[in-house]
Amino acid sequence: MAVTLQQAANYVGASEEDEFLILFFNAAPELIKDYLRGGKVHPYVFDSAHLQLVSELWIRRNNPGGMVQYAEGIPARLARDAMLSVAPLLMSKRGLGTPG
Repeated sequence: MAVTLQQAANYVGASEEDEFLILFFNAAPELIKDYLRGGKVHPYVFDSAHLQLVSELWIRRNNPGGMVQYAEGIPARLARDAMLSVAPLLMSKRGLGTPG
């Protein structure tokens, strides 16, 4: 199973034609692969991380100052690195990288 642009658009509540959504959708797998350093994860885990990362990038786009407000009315700062949201899914399969 691979994530489709339509699934990502539905996940974040955006149009499939949004240029930033397309950018985030295409960038997310590359960021994940870079993070894994050659490590392999189950396709379902990869897909979950893909959707989550697209969502994180989308939220950051809509809140460039990094502040979001939740139901309690207390603003919270988003993580500076969007990969922090998917790292727990991927960490156990992260490769050691190459010496150099």
